[in-house]
Amino acid sequence: MARSYNAGNMPKGYLWIMETIPGYQSDDCLLWPFSCCTPGYGIFMIDRKNRLSHRYVCEMAHGPAPGPGYHAAHSCGNRRCVNPRHLSWKTQSDNQLDRRAHGTNNKGSSKITQMQANQIRTLKGVETAIETAARYGVTESNVRLIQSGRTWANNGKIHKWTPEDDKKIREAVSKGYNFRQMAEFVGQARGPTMLRAYRIGLRSGQAQYPRKPAPPQTS
Repeated sequence: MARSYNAGNMPKGYLWIMETIPGYQSDDCLLWPFSCCTPGYGIFMIDRKNRLSHRYVCEMAHGPAPGPGYHAAHSCGNRRCVNPRHLSWKTQSDNQLDRRAHGTNNKGSSKITQMQANQIRTLKGVETAIETAARYGVTESNVRLIQSGRTWANNGKIHKWTPEDDKKIREAVSKGYNFRQMAEFVGQARGPTMLRAYRIGLRSGQAQYPRKPAPPQTS
């Protein structure tokens, strides 16, 4: 994926890729030197979107993914590695075989753990729900439910809302709490709390003040 760029005001992760990858000739792992998301993959922002560094490098070296279910797989098993020689497009099943060989397999069955659910949430906006679903062996709809906070929000269990919960939400609104503060006050995750607030008729996480009366009309 050839691309011209201007160094001015470009993100440091993108600049590092463009300055380092084209001339890298070693067979050794090339480790991503910047921040990583929870699963351990390098991450950076370009064009106002979060991108996985190894996937971006794979696109540079080998062109776009053949399909939505393909992963940028590591032959070395090191998630932080961005050496183009260690990256290739593989299907979910091929990638899982590699992970078992590397000892980095995420799961032993289609069921996921709380930690994996947390990882799925961190991948929202970084890759598509289809790609995340293929990575963890779950359905796309399950990925969307997890990322919206409707499932796996409370140690893997869906919280059953009670009248006492609703009372706390209304009290939080009266105090002018935002959604993060409201969730902490209620003791639940932010996503489900926000959805519950909307469901019981609250328009936002801010206090709902009465409208000011209209000024009297003058003749």
